[in-house]
Amino acid sequence: MTSPSRLDGPGGSSTGAGGGRFDTGRDDYAAMKEYAKRWPHRIRALEGCQGISRHIANRLLADGEQVVDVHRSCPPGAGMFATG
Repeated sequence: MTSPSRLDGPGGSSTGAGGGRFDTGRDDYAAMKEYAKRWPHRIRALEGCQGISRHIANRLLADGEQVVDVHRSCPPGAGMFATG
């Protein structure tokens, strides 16, 4: 079973800049990576890199993506990618 994930465009909003909902399975992960190419200078901000998001953070790092951990207390828009 895969967990749903959300990818938000710049500013952390799935409105306006674009966004989508992707599962963490192989096909949706590939679709998410392809979709994110529209932002060539992206840095992935994940909530819980040492916990629930660890698997996705490791996959992104292995694929050469820049990843930072954000805390739940960060203001909306700080996170570009969140699981849940």
